Amino acid sequence: MKKASRNKKRIKSLAALLTASVLIAGCSGAGAAGSYRVYYTYGNGSGLTFENVRPAAAGGEALLYELIEAMSSPKKTDSLVVIKPNNVEVTGVRIEGDKAVISYNNEYTAMDSITEIFYRTAVIKTICQMKEINKVDFEIDGNIIELADGIKLSDMESAQYIDDNDSAIAGTDWTVVDLYYTNENGDKLIKVKRNVAYNSDVSLESIIVSKLISGPVETGLYPVLPENTEVLGVTVTNRTCYVNFNEAFATGLVNASGDLPIYAVVNSLCEREGIESVRIMINGRSDVMFHELTSLDNDFVYDSSYVEGDIV
Repeated sequence: MKKASRNKKRIKSLAALLTASVLIAGCSGAGAAGSYRVYYTYGNGSGLTFENVRPAAAGGEALLYELIEAMSSPKKTDSLVVIKPNNVEVTGVRIEGDKAVISYNNEYTAMDSITEIFYRTAVIKTICQMKEINKVDFEIDGNIIELADGIKLSDMESAQYIDDNDSAIAGTDWTVVDLYYTNENGDKLIKVKRNVAYNSDVSLESIIVSKLISGPVETGLYPVLPENTEVLGVTVTNRTCYVNFNEAFATGLVNASGDLPIYAVVNSLCEREGIESVRIMINGRSDVMFHELTSLDNDFVYDSSYVEGDIV
């Protein structure tokens, strides 16, 4: 992300406090039966906290509306403070499949970066407890919100945040990465931009490879790596990224022809500044044949001939 250095350091510092105070949980899993954690901020603005709320609605858009309303309700204690500024208004909510869509007035984009990060995180954490919701879209007048740094607030999911584990206490930051999946025929790659969060404990390169394994969330894209592929290690040395997979990468089946899985990994990583080539290993060895056709004992570089197009 391109931001002024001072602002970026401040945002990362506060994001670290955010992560340390309440780590990001996966979708689903409300509190006690029928109750939900509704997220606010501490009175000193140092991180997120929550209050257990038992809505009247059991599910659907009625429940979604209640949770969003609860996040906007004034609190009586200094320890539970509403994050959303009063001039930022929720103009509508709806559910599309497994996605919650929340509409705002134009004042959403006028929030300072720190408040926006806290509020966005709180919304995703609160709403993704609904069993039918996996993703959240933020929009204004029917259009996905795009922040000044280029991040589009679409398909936001808990998995984009740092997992809730003890190591996730370093500074977190958001960025946009390019990922390559296959088209319907499995004969070409299609590029998609994805918003991801990362921290100093988990390299962005590792996250990119993990996203390739977990597969696309966008309509019209298809998995490019076998789902039982495991990442054993990712390092970058002298502008070459070394990726160590288990044997499933080289032998597993997926609807992607020829060397497409290789170049999905290579092209995705080579989009990163500072990476010029990729060396793929299987259980620490590069003298391995991919599907008995292509030797992995090579430094692979970006190849546009495998790419059909992109989805913005």
